[in-house]
Amino acid sequence: MKKVIRWLDINFEAFLGMIAFFTMLLIILCQIFGRQIFGAGFPWGEEICRYCYVWVCYLGLAYATRNSIHIEIDAVRRLMPEKVQKVLMIFSQVIMMVLFIYFFKGTLDNVLRNFQSNAQATTFNASVNVMYLAGPIGYGLGIIRRIQRDVVERGRSLESVIGQYINTVKPMHEQFVEPSKKNANLSR
Repeated sequence: MKKVIRWLDINFEAFLGMIAFFTMLLIILCQIFGRQIFGAGFPWGEEICRYCYVWVCYLGLAYATRNSIHIEIDAVRRLMPEKVQKVLMIFSQVIMMVLFIYFFKGTLDNVLRNFQSNAQATTFNASVNVMYLAGPIGYGLGIIRRIQRDVVERGRSLESVIGQYINTVKPMHEQFVEPSKKNANLSR
């Protein structure tokens, strides 16, 4: 059982992402052959591929966080002295955590709003929340993976990670993100 849990800890996002990706690939190939051979594809193919694509993107976000492989532009940072580089790295990690928390809340609000409206997919019988749940799950996993990385790989205690959130991330969110929220419209 420990081996399974360890495997899931390392591969969870990649495994689910690959399932979604290959499902999307298979449906696209069936659509191509169906259109070429029969002159028509499946009416639900494009919509399922869209759902899979959204899941691949959000699971990829958590996977990149877990493995520290986010795309970053570091040309300017590398020109700085080593201490400044470390400060900039910490600052970018704090900003990333603030954004993950903000987007987690926003995507969760979107899911709850859609639960109330009971919106359905256009071409097959499923709730659109099958797609929209990818957002809070992806950002939630990103937050968990960020905390996990800080605790396991960087040797920090859970208390210090929580302290960083309380002393740095939350105040920055309240000072910079909350005041500008009224000017942003991310979901509709």
